[in-house]
Amino acid sequence: MELLDELEQRNQLHPTTDIISVTFSATKDLDAVFPAAIARSRPLWVNIPMLDVQEMHVEGSLKNCIRFLLHAYLPISASVCHIYLRHAVNLRPDWNLPHFLPHQN
Repeated sequence: MELLDELEQRNQLHPTTDIISVTFSATKDLDAVFPAAIARSRPLWVNIPMLDVQEMHVEGSLKNCIRFLLHAYLPISASVCHIYLRHAVNLRPDWNLPHFLPHQN
């Protein structure tokens, strides 16, 4: 899942030591598979507690959207990079600015 690849890379997270749990939400038009099932098929994600929920439908809201709320252990000095792909960047354009990308050493 591209979204999780970006999450791990941009925030330098290691699934087995850093991620505590994940809640996925999906819009009602996404009904072929549970996002957590896809995540569990990834290397090192099988033992992370995950929950899938359906996003509340609001007329005119973004379709075909998967979101997640992830709890993780991070160093106090870490800056969090929120991941928004494709049309989801319109949900929080203020969080998708270059200054929110982690600094590269």
